[in-house]
Amino acid sequence: MRQIVIEGKRLAKWLRTAFEDDCGVVFLPCGAFDNELKAMLCLGYDVAPVIQHDGHIYAPASWLAQEYPRHAEAIHTIVARIAQTKPGDCEAGNVDARASQPSGAGQTGASRKANVEKK
Repeated sequence: MRQIVIEGKRLAKWLRTAFEDDCGVVFLPCGAFDNELKAMLCLGYDVAPVIQHDGHIYAPASWLAQEYPRHAEAIHTIVARIAQTKPGDCEAGNVDARASQPSGAGQTGASRKANVEKK
C-alpha cells in the first residue's frame, strides 16, 4: 500500500491524501465528495473495499466515479496523475491503514438507487 500526499497547505492533509494498493487501485477521500458516514454506508451496501486512515474513509476511485458522476472527470484525472508518479515523487510510503471488506448486499450503486427510488 502506497500513501500519496499532495504538497500544499490550502486543504487539510487528509483531503490531499490518496492511497494506491498493490494491484494499482487508487483510493480517494470520501469526504471530498460527500458526507463520509453516508459514503461508508453506501460502500458497505455495495461490498466495496474501504481504507480507514486518521479517522477518514477512502474509497476506490472507480466506485467514487460511478457514485458521483459529475466528479468523474476530475477523479479520472487524479487517478491518471497518480499512475504517473513513482514512490519518492510525493510524500509516499507504506502506511498502517486498515483495509476492510464491509458486508453488504452486493448491489451496484445504480441498482441500490433504483431500489431506493421504488420505495
